[in-house]
Amino acid sequence: MNQAGDRARGLYAHQEAIDYYQRSLALMKEQGAHQQAARALMKLGLTYHSAFDFKQAHQAYEEGFVLWQRAGELEPAVSLPAAPHALRVFWDEPQTLLPTIVLDVYSIVVMSQLFSMLVELSPEMDVVPDVAQTWEVSEGGRKYVFHLRATHAGAMALR
Repeated sequence: MNQAGDRARGLYAHQEAIDYYQRSLALMKEQGAHQQAARALMKLGLTYHSAFDFKQAHQAYEEGFVLWQRAGELEPAVSLPAAPHALRVFWDEPQTLLPTIVLDVYSIVVMSQLFSMLVELSPEMDVVPDVAQTWEVSEGGRKYVFHLRATHAGAMALR
């Protein structure tokens, strides 16, 4: 059902996508699949957002954030082993390492390796939290408030 929702969302068939995600979500909750349910809720929030229903998007995101955190608590953190050597790649030299003025492709590639982002794209091209723990959308989609994970910024919010 999630894949059907993804296809419908990709075709801008918002109501059909919402219906598929809600049915999928009910099944995942019943099975206790917190991480999959959190992903479905993020997709549901994106779909509501695309349909300009920011109130429903906010509700889906809020529930998704709670499940996302619960899934993180239930699953042990995986530590990756240290790299056996320094990262060495052949690129043209980046024009800048200042994230606020990056314009060239080489600098963008280096920046993406050096810095975390507020959100990231999953392999399925869904927006999921990265440094942001939660976010709010207000003023008809014109204002976004990101609340950062405590490990990165205490209780700060980026506005």
